[in-house]
Amino acid sequence: EAAMQLPPAPPSSRPLWKNVLYFVCMILFLVFSDWAAPGDVILTLKDGARVEAISLQETKDTLVYQLKHDFRDRKEREEITFAKEEIVSVAHPDSWVVRVLKVKWYIAGTMGLLVLLMLWRWFKKEEVVEWFKNTWDFTKTLVPLLFGGVFITGFVGILLPQKYVATFVGDNSLQSNLVASVVGAFWYFATLTEIPVTQALMKLGMHRGPVLALLLAGPALSLPSMLVIAKVMGWKKTLVFCFFVVVIATFVGMLFGALV
Repeated sequence: EAAMQLPPAPPSSRPLWKNVLYFVCMILFLVFSDWAAPGDVILTLKDGARVEAISLQETKDTLVYQLKHDFRDRKEREEITFAKEEIVSVAHPDSWVVRVLKVKWYIAGTMGLLVLLMLWRWFKKEEVVEWFKNTWDFTKTLVPLLFGGVFITGFVGILLPQKYVATFVGDNSLQSNLVASVVGAFWYFATLTEIPVTQALMKLGMHRGPVLALLLAGPALSLPSMLVIAKVMGWKKTLVFCFFVVVIATFVGMLFGALV
């Protein structure tokens, strides 16, 4: 009743299409400026051998890869290390991702210029100042958490054996996606930390399907949130909710893994 007595909200200073276009250009700028090369590579060695692999790690003198097929005495999905002097060339298989990579800065630059032009022509100075203030507040809040995730990633990459990752979540099977969903449901992820952690797991051989399953179940649930939900809603409803989160994350992960 009190809300009904309030005066009507002031009309927007811009039509809806201008706001939509502004956000679309800003999102496209972020997407293309962060567009990265795929991990899949084709190596040509000095002896003429060609190896299809996934890039994992680079040191001063060596490159570490995960094999995509049997090679010499190594099996598919095994980790192999090459000295840089052994490798003649490293190429990415031709794909739309690689083609976009070649022109990403042209697209990102165009989107960035359009965003600046729209800010200049369509937005008031007070709106821009408030936007920068809020951006700075979010930066102070989220950046420390992101560094914390990178710190955790270092332990995950070193302490977690690659063979266990390959065994439990190394393919797109029902078992791998279910394991990832259950782990995500119980594992507490702070904001943004799931990104560097899953990136480290992918370098250890985690399939993309289970990665998505982990990312879907992780933010939705955690052991602390389960205890709080159970206290409010009761264990029966909590178990039903957890069951559907795990099941949906599992099957969406399988579908995503099959498509990519």
